[in-house]
This record gives sequence, C-alpha cells and structure tokens, in this order.
Amino acid sequence: MVAVVHEFPANSGGTSSVVVAVCVEKLTKNFSNVERALDDVSFDIAVGQSVALIGSDSAGKSTLLRCCAGIITPDAGKVTVFGQDLATLPARKREGALRQLAFLDGHSKPQGEISCLEYVLNSASKRFGKLKFWFKRKFSKSLREEACLCLTNAAGSSLFDRTVSSLSPLEAQQVALAAVMMQQPRLILADAPTVTLDRVSADKFMDLLIKYARESQRTLIFTSRELVDALAYADRAIALLQGRLELDAPIGAEEARMLRSMAS
Repeated sequence: MVAVVHEFPANSGGTSSVVVAVCVEKLTKNFSNVERALDDVSFDIAVGQSVALIGSDSAGKSTLLRCCAGIITPDAGKVTVFGQDLATLPARKREGALRQLAFLDGHSKPQGEISCLEYVLNSASKRFGKLKFWFKRKFSKSLREEACLCLTNAAGSSLFDRTVSSLSPLEAQQVALAAVMMQQPRLILADAPTVTLDRVSADKFMDLLIKYARESQRTLIFTSRELVDALAYADRAIALLQGRLELDAPIGAEEARMLRSMAS
C-alpha cells in the first residue's frame, strides 16, 4: 500500500510532510428528513493524531464518522482511509481495508450471554479474517493469552467470566475498548464513546482510550457534544454546524485557553 503524504504548513513558515490517515474531500450527504446532513466538508487527519469532532446533536458528527467507517455512502465527495476509497473498493479489497479500522459506538453495548473474555477473543476475527482466526483460535494458545491481556489492561481481570449483558455502562465501554485493542486497528473511530456515562466514568474511560491510542500510535477520531472533551483529550478540534465545517484548529495551550474563555 502506498502511503499518502500531504504538505502542511510548518511552524517555521515552510512546509512539512505528514502521512495522512484520513482524507475527507468535499463530503456531502443528504437524508430525507433533513436538508443536508453534511455539506461540502473537507479536511485531512495525520497518522497518530487524536481528533475531536464536536458539535450539537444535529451537527452531522455521527454521519461524518460513519462515512469515514464506510458504513454510510456519501452522495458527493469521498473519504480515503490510508489512501483507499472504501466506497469504490472491490468487495474483497474492501474487507481487507476495513480491518484497519475499528468503530466504537457509545450508543450501543455488547449483547448476549457470551463471556467478556470470549467477546474480546472473537474480535480478533476482524484482524485476521474468519478462516485465519479459526485456525489461530483452534491451534494457538497465544491468542487467548492476548485477549486476557487486552481485557486486563482495559477493564481488569475480574470481568473475564462475566457475561457482556450483565455489564454496567462503564464496564461495557471498557470491554468494547478491549475488543478494539484485540483487533489492533490503525484507525479508531469512536462515536459518542461517553454518551451513557456520568462525568467521572466518562473521564476514566477517555483516559483509557487516549492512553491506548497514544502509546500504540493509533489514529483516533471521536465525537462529542462537550467542548471539555476536546480540550482534555484531543490534539485537534473539528467543529461542525448544521453539516458544515465551522472550525478546524489544533489544541495547544493557547488554543485551549481561548476555547475555554469562549465556553465560559
């Protein structure tokens, strides 16, 4: 696969070359019940960045994230992920490309009577594909050991034998994060990951998510209605207003002070 390299302004006044993880170009999406969910949105996200998509409930954040994940097909424009346009890839290549990303949905939780450990273990199928996963699970003990480590790091060993349907909202998100760790994606797309959590639990989960993304050098895009999440956890904020790009700014110390003063 060929890495996509774009030129961005450097602090010195010249340009610097950055490998692009996600490139959104003139993205537009219409739904029957709204005028326009996304309206000519464009931006690039570099490999390793943690980016907050912020805006109101009707701003278009979830639609944009689902376009990036290949779940929703845009009406115009395109999204390329690590140089590949998911909407135009043949089915077999698309399946391989989708293994590079994980979608974490804060509005849903793991369901069923399966144990947390089995749930995390099964997520490795997204990494290897069904056939290779079946072979590794049947003949390799290391895969189960890896699942134990992922679950311990995200939620602790006390959840190994708990069924996923019995989990609290925070535990459910922690187990979902363990499954993401097991998948080992290059890109994590987290839609409202703290929407069901109180502020204390939300901060605990976001600390885990950001720590994993930064230590493993994953690219992370997460949506939030809360400006505080962008200030605390993102390298960069992208704000949407009624489907249009309203703000795209880095979150350094000066920018954080400015945004806090605007929010107060």
